[in-house]
Amino acid sequence: MGDALSTVQGRALGEELRIRREAQKLTGTYLAHILGWDPSKVSRMETGKTRFRVQDVIAYLAVCRVTGADRDRLLYMAAHANEPDLLDRDSDGLDMRTKIYLRHEWDAVHIVNYEPLLIPGLLQTPGYMREAARAEDVPEEKIEPLVTAKQQRQHVLRGEFPTPAGFFIHEHALRCRFEDPEVMREQLVHLIFKASRPHLTIRVVPASLGLKALANPFVLMELPERRAVVYMEAAVAGVFLEQKKDIEMCRKEWKRLDNLALDEAESRVFLAGLANEQGSPERTQDDLPGSFLADE
Repeated sequence: MGDALSTVQGRALGEELRIRREAQKLTGTYLAHILGWDPSKVSRMETGKTRFRVQDVIAYLAVCRVTGADRDRLLYMAAHANEPDLLDRDSDGLDMRTKIYLRHEWDAVHIVNYEPLLIPGLLQTPGYMREAARAEDVPEEKIEPLVTAKQQRQHVLRGEFPTPAGFFIHEHALRCRFEDPEVMREQLVHLIFKASRPHLTIRVVPASLGLKALANPFVLMELPERRAVVYMEAAVAGVFLEQKKDIEMCRKEWKRLDNLALDEAESRVFLAGLANEQGSPERTQDDLPGSFLADE
């Protein structure tokens, strides 16, 4: 297999596998013999020049005696190793800050996101993405490539090993009005659908709480080996925070929101009520057009 299949995530996984094999003082040839593989298969896996199969990585890790959280993390990487990686595509024109953010998002083992004004990017429907882009005066010819890139981001919440994530969304973000009310209604129904996923929690922060419910948007990404990073978006630029005091401050804010927000069941009821307010109440999520449900 050629380099065309190589991705950033695949190469990173291959390097991790090689390190585990060498830690057991095994040669690639011996490992291949134990598993009944051609030695070239081990080489392709360790250089990321292959299409990874989770079952192959399971077998590889078993021979290398990798267990526990380390095994789970590597299997997560294997589940995403073949997916299109935004960091591999120079043509997307992504700035360095965005690339760094996406790298952390892919690596995260848990994500917490609070948004006071917008639907979190990982939960947006294509229709919402388009309307949000137009509101930001994105040139029309750049909107569809942007939507495609955003949809690729959402792969972290799908697949065999999706990233666990918790979302807090302020009521203001949920009451946004578009020229076509069906756009927001589809978005609300999509949130209800997503909220049924066992690895996701979606909770509404009601506007009735007043000023005490207001906070700056943030994304807390828990990384392997007990590391964490916080990303906070500002009007001019976003900032990454890695100092222990900043991480702890963000976790305190997370706990505060946890105490203020509606619980998961209440949030689903709230979202359903808002969806009905948008009109066409006779339609259900099964009637919705669009591919954002088809890929689940």
